[in-house]
Amino acid sequence: MSNSPHFTKHLSPDNSSLISNVNNVDSSEIARENSETSTITEKEDPPYSVFTKNEKAAITTTVSLSAFFSPFSTNIYFPALHVIQQDLHTTEQLISLTVTMYMIFQGISPSFWGAMADTWGRRPVYIATFLFYSLASFGAGCSQNYPSLLVMRMLQAVGSSSAIAVGAGTIGDISTPAERGGYMGIYSMLTQLGPLLGPFLGGLISQTLGWRWIFWVLAIMSFVLWVVLVFFLPETLRSLTGDGSGYANPTPIQYWKRKFGKQREDAIDNISKFDSIIPPLTYTHNGLPISADILSEKKLKADKLILEDNDVKQQKKLHLNVFQSLSYLKEKDIAVLLFYNALQYGAIYSMLTSLTKLFTEAYQLNTLQIGLCYLASGFGSSLGSFSSGRLLNWQFNRYSKAFCNERGQAERSVSRKNIDPEFPIEAARLNLTWIWGIAFSLFTSAYGWCVQFHVHIAAPLTMAFFMTYTSSSTFCAINTLLVDLFPNNSAAIIASNNFTRYRMVLYHSIPYRICVKDDSYCGAKIWPKMEATAN
Repeated sequence: MSNSPHFTKHLSPDNSSLISNVNNVDSSEIARENSETSTITEKEDPPYSVFTKNEKAAITTTVSLSAFFSPFSTNIYFPALHVIQQDLHTTEQLISLTVTMYMIFQGISPSFWGAMADTWGRRPVYIATFLFYSLASFGAGCSQNYPSLLVMRMLQAVGSSSAIAVGAGTIGDISTPAERGGYMGIYSMLTQLGPLLGPFLGGLISQTLGWRWIFWVLAIMSFVLWVVLVFFLPETLRSLTGDGSGYANPTPIQYWKRKFGKQREDAIDNISKFDSIIPPLTYTHNGLPISADILSEKKLKADKLILEDNDVKQQKKLHLNVFQSLSYLKEKDIAVLLFYNALQYGAIYSMLTSLTKLFTEAYQLNTLQIGLCYLASGFGSSLGSFSSGRLLNWQFNRYSKAFCNERGQAERSVSRKNIDPEFPIEAARLNLTWIWGIAFSLFTSAYGWCVQFHVHIAAPLTMAFFMTYTSSSTFCAINTLLVDLFPNNSAAIIASNNFTRYRMVLYHSIPYRICVKDDSYCGAKIWPKMEATAN
């Protein structure tokens, strides 16, 4: 009996009652042990996530590559539009409609996928949508007429659009507010490689293998990533797995490990560590000795009942609200963030889609040279996202230190789980956004004038670099703030952001076509022309 208190001290408070029944320990002694355990727990700050730094980096890279397919599928298609038009014997307007419909479904679909990911988990959405996307890409390459291509492009958008919203939610699951900016920067950087590589690879594949191979390459790449998602990406939704140690939507390895009782073996191994201190037959029940193996069996059964009870409670909470992402637009402060983010995204998209036509006419470039011109904006996006992520972490820690010092608290992050309501999180994330906004406006105007008056090609490419650098910094800051504000519905709020961005892309396409058609790139005559078009 003298060894029993020493053993119960290493168990959680929930399981101490089991040991007390087995060993007939006095209730006052159990209460004292529980109080000691709770005191230790209060002193120790439990980790926000069980994933190590390397595991977090691997998860971030995987979800970033998944999100890469959304803009990549859009931009890889552009160089082959004219070839596809001729091969399918259709018109320029109808081929352009495939781009428009792709963007419409890109904006609508994340509202559904984001709600599913915040309710049923990240893994099911990733696995289902990427298999769907891979099949749609293969079907697009096999299209023999225009209607089938249009349908396949819409299905492609439905499949690829989930990764943008779900990826940001996944990063929110595994990262604390103090480190979230850095991971969001990496996520945005890899995502922005789509506009960088898409046009160049699209033109190269179309010229060497034919336009159908554009879609077949997408199908092969997405299927390989789908295999990685199935076997290696763990479930991270905190309402299902907590800090990541819970069991939900398992990978095959997790499933087989649980099926063959690896948890039981690990528990018994942990019990055996105390053999040198506690004799194997020192526990008694009703005067009879009980071995450590029997005791571990009882503990495992108790843990199983607790897990099953939690699963039942969790299932009662699961209800899908596909309109949740749209409800955020009713909040004025959120609507302002989304609208400003969408304005810059629409401007960037107009610049990217018009670059081929404008630079071909203004600088007489061939297809390969045009593809190389996209590198400037691509590098700007990647560098802006990466540097902004590091800067966001530095800003958060600076504000956190000042906040804690003002209240006489320890110099540490404000919270590892939920941000203190009094903490100025908006200032910590958006402190430099106004500078980026002014710079973006200046560089955008300068880009238009440079192309309008055929200034040396280095000038507009430099302006394009800084346009995407400043806009990516803004995107990263706003997206990180949205995840901070809605940690339990991060996929849904990013889906709302995606919805407003692609709506703005459609609005930007009207003035862009008017200006490009009449060689007015700087936008000085845009409103009279729009009015004349409307009349």
